[in-house]
Amino acid sequence: MIKLTYNERSGLLLGEETYSSIDEVILYKENSFFTRKFKGDPCYRWMVVSCSFNIINSDHCIQVVCDRVTTSLEEKYLFKLNKESGGTTKRYIKVGSIIEVDIGFIPIIYRIHDGLQGSNKRYTDFIQKPEPHKRRMAVVVSNQGDDDYYMVVLVTSLKSEKINSIILSRESTDGLPKYNKKDSYVICDVVFPVSFTRILAPEVYNGGRKYRDNRFPTRVTRNDLNLIKEKICSVFELPYLTWVSKTNAEKTLLEVRINELERENEDLKSKMEILLNPLKYLYELDDVESVIDAIKKERSEHEKS
Repeated sequence: MIKLTYNERSGLLLGEETYSSIDEVILYKENSFFTRKFKGDPCYRWMVVSCSFNIINSDHCIQVVCDRVTTSLEEKYLFKLNKESGGTTKRYIKVGSIIEVDIGFIPIIYRIHDGLQGSNKRYTDFIQKPEPHKRRMAVVVSNQGDDDYYMVVLVTSLKSEKINSIILSRESTDGLPKYNKKDSYVICDVVFPVSFTRILAPEVYNGGRKYRDNRFPTRVTRNDLNLIKEKICSVFELPYLTWVSKTNAEKTLLEVRINELERENEDLKSKMEILLNPLKYLYELDDVESVIDAIKKERSEHEKS
């Protein structure tokens, strides 16, 4: 049997989980976060302070000490904000908007037979290494959110010399207290779909206080956004986008010219009908087209003779 107890740092018991005839359980490392609703406590988001393991009478006892994240009571994800506003909130988010994405954490495994394992490779329904994880800044590159998701590129503070990344200018992150004191690298080969249920407004600093502005006012500079777009095209080998743009422009011009020629042709037909109308009586025919056919026939017979 495996028994998990969750305690606050103060020692207060929050809850227990007991597993019978189950050899492996999911855990989270120190300083990572998890979501759990304990009876009588309104908080959902918790940080792992420590884990300890003991075997008592053949039972595997795991104590998880955690702290509540107080902001979890105040935070609202885009899904809820958008629902409360009748669909207005998502309109604030444009291409280039900076958001915060809560992707969750990579869990670890405790096995009865060989203890704590650093890999969860058999548990493909959880996040795996080296997949993106934790809360992080992201830049929206497509805001077509009809299906309640946006396409984003993720941002990291880990220095990257790879050609697939750019460093954001300080102008882009100046108003973000969590990010403005360090370099931020946009990883342009990680174009990631994120649900509205994972998107938060980033914390901003204004008027002497930090808060989440749920109007999502922060965007990267125009120059940074252009660099991101260029890098995405380069990473995914999309030089054809320039050709597509040029071809579409030429197609549009061609369609305009075709329409002009069609109008000119209609004008010529109208003028020709006016000019040839008297000949209907001479040839005793009912329409101009028949007159033209008769004239062509006469010319052909004349050329043969």
